[in-house]
Amino acid sequence: MSYVQLHTFSEYSIGDGICNINDYISKAKDFGCEHLGLKFKGSLLGSLEFHYKCKHANLNPIICMDLNVHRGVEDVIDYPITLYAKNHEGYNNLLFLSKAVLDRKGLSKELLGSHKDGLIASSAGIYGEIAYSLLNHSPEKGIKAAEEYIELFEEFYIELIPGFNGESLRLNKKLNEIANRLKIRTLANSTVNFLDKTHLVPFLVSRHLHDRLSCHLKEKDRRNYENCYFHTVIEINYLFPGGEKAIENSELLAKSCCLVLPKLTPQLPEFKLPVGFLNADEYLRHLVEINLIKISLGDDSNRQKIQDQLERELIYVAKNKQSNYFLIISDLIQWARINNIFIQNGRGVSSGSMLYFILGITQINPITFNLSFEGTISFISETVYPVSLCVDEEGWEPLINYLKDKFGSEHISNIVSFRKRLDIIFMEDLAKTHGFSIQDLGFTDFLKTHEDLWSYISDSSSESTFFGIKKKIQQTSFNKSHKFFSETSMDKPFYQNWVNHYIYKTGCQFIDEFRQYTSKNNINVDESYWKQFFKTLYVLHRTVYSYKISQHKIGISKEKSHLVQPAIKNPNGQYLIENPVYSNRSIHTVDILKDNGMSILKKCQNLIQKKDEVFNIQNIPVDDPKCYVYLNTLLFTDNSFNIPNFERGYQKIVRQVKPNCFEELIACNGLFYPSQNEVVELYVKVKQSPGSAVYEHPAFEDVLKNTYGIFLYQEQLMTLIHKISKLTMAKTIRARNIINRKREDELSKFKDEFIFKASSNGFSRAEASQIFKIFCIQSPKLINKAFLTSQAFFSYQFLYCMTHYNEEFQEAQKLSNKWIST
Repeated sequence: MSYVQLHTFSEYSIGDGICNINDYISKAKDFGCEHLGLKFKGSLLGSLEFHYKCKHANLNPIICMDLNVHRGVEDVIDYPITLYAKNHEGYNNLLFLSKAVLDRKGLSKELLGSHKDGLIASSAGIYGEIAYSLLNHSPEKGIKAAEEYIELFEEFYIELIPGFNGESLRLNKKLNEIANRLKIRTLANSTVNFLDKTHLVPFLVSRHLHDRLSCHLKEKDRRNYENCYFHTVIEINYLFPGGEKAIENSELLAKSCCLVLPKLTPQLPEFKLPVGFLNADEYLRHLVEINLIKISLGDDSNRQKIQDQLERELIYVAKNKQSNYFLIISDLIQWARINNIFIQNGRGVSSGSMLYFILGITQINPITFNLSFEGTISFISETVYPVSLCVDEEGWEPLINYLKDKFGSEHISNIVSFRKRLDIIFMEDLAKTHGFSIQDLGFTDFLKTHEDLWSYISDSSSESTFFGIKKKIQQTSFNKSHKFFSETSMDKPFYQNWVNHYIYKTGCQFIDEFRQYTSKNNINVDESYWKQFFKTLYVLHRTVYSYKISQHKIGISKEKSHLVQPAIKNPNGQYLIENPVYSNRSIHTVDILKDNGMSILKKCQNLIQKKDEVFNIQNIPVDDPKCYVYLNTLLFTDNSFNIPNFERGYQKIVRQVKPNCFEELIACNGLFYPSQNEVVELYVKVKQSPGSAVYEHPAFEDVLKNTYGIFLYQEQLMTLIHKISKLTMAKTIRARNIINRKREDELSKFKDEFIFKASSNGFSRAEASQIFKIFCIQSPKLINKAFLTSQAFFSYQFLYCMTHYNEEFQEAQKLSNKWIST
């Protein structure tokens, strides 16, 4: 006898499942299954990932969804029905119906009937109309509902209820009687919310946190869900006594589903070319030549560098069929500026591209600041990263409407990203769910050993229970001696890294240390709670906890967006956007961020132009000495200010570094990131005495001299790989990926290749091996310099206005209703 798990909920069904799709597939393969189902509620986000991964694992994917059907004014209840996609047509109908649910109170039977092709239906278990009617002593109503669905669908199943108590047995007997009377099949319905029995507590924790219910786990919840895991056939027989035929029918239904979806690849809508141009590559090259004439490129040597860089980029873009993307973004920027919309490159890595600079999309010349085009290329897709644009608040909506008008609203979408919730508030909530008393626990107390961390924690929650227990045990020897709680490292980013690495990797060691600590300080904590606590963390860290709709991340697709992925509601039930898609693997994106700071700069520029008509904030000199004098004066007065990227922690670094040029402003940005916190003091020390810079190898000096021998940027690593091994710059993209991922097989192969190439370039094998070891240590710490440069330029624009046009700047703030005190 075979059984197919049709109703599994994954991490994408937030509140209903916590299991990773890969884990379900692995379990199905271990059980020798040929089919695997995944169930959704209201949205099919994640269905494409499930489908393609199942196909790769030689499993037949069954995609199904619960949808509520509105019965009419005579019945206020919307009863669910489960729909299965038999084929591509059925999948498209599921997409349409899921979107329709968001537009209406519930699906009408008429709408369901007009989109029934390619679908199989079942009665949705105990909450479906048939079972619900039987439980409420209205059998005739249940029979009538079944007859209507039989008439509507070619294949309709009545789902039996798992369980062996008297109520379940009686209900299943009545359901079997209706099925026999109407001559339709029954179906064993076993809902899977998590992988195995050990995941029960993590699932309940996730469910409580999602639903904002009482934090203490209730015994009733355990009973309701204790059998909702991935069952063996023996266990299924135990849950459905006498239901052999219903169990067999699960495989029958699965065999009826032969869904094959086309492989989605990123495809942009065609950009309408002017007459006389054969393709996008030719027109892009033409635009570059025109813009080169308009831009001052300096001496012949610099001009040649720029032209060589452009040629490399044009060849790469044409090879990867991305010319359309550059044309679309260039056209968008041009339209925005013609229509007086203040727009510029924001916080992305696109500043590394000479093409973007020549087309006027970015304001930073990559050659001036040693930025690398290869640094703008994605690790995974090996295509250019999407552009990130900042736009003034009034211009955001017209810009989006322009894209919709040009390409059609059905081809423009927002991106939905899923994320894990690993923060201090999450830790506190988890402790509560296990019945801990925070006051007695001490866990969150000894994390708060640094004032900056405490400020972050208290500011991140409107109703924090941390107040009153702020630094109860701050002065203990444990806090000051433990290496993970040193004052130099306990900041927000480091804390997040600590959660990821230290708790999950060395949880047992932590329990031992905590036992000693609590014993010493007379804090009574049951050790068994902590073991369950860390087990729960381990399970939950593998799953997506919540989703985020990125309103500013805009997708542009050749396919109609609602056929790529369906619409979605936020956790509050609000219908947010028209055509959201999950991830950006099947769609090209551009980040268009509505920014109040851009509104201030726009108003400031308009005011300045009243007395200086040619002033343009995007063409200001970045190495104006007065700006850096003014910056350091501000930082060493009692005045506080808050301009973009000048958060409190960043100001502390700037005070130490005392930047006197734009290159050092970029370095301050890099030093602010968690991976570089420990080198701030070293950077400051060497800057004060440049002759004391230490280079781990003489070959590093030319590349690292701007950062005093310290690795700060990914571009430095890639340049050194190229310089030492003579690998092509294109291959350094792959090298960066391999070193960062640290997959032993790939790393070993690349190490051999690197040593061989380096030894052919005048380095000994021992030297090359030592250099490669240094690269492996430094690589995970490095930040993309193009990204940091974009951030620094955005901040510098504010600084320039504050330095030279303070009166206009202050007035612009008033007009924008946002003050930046100077």
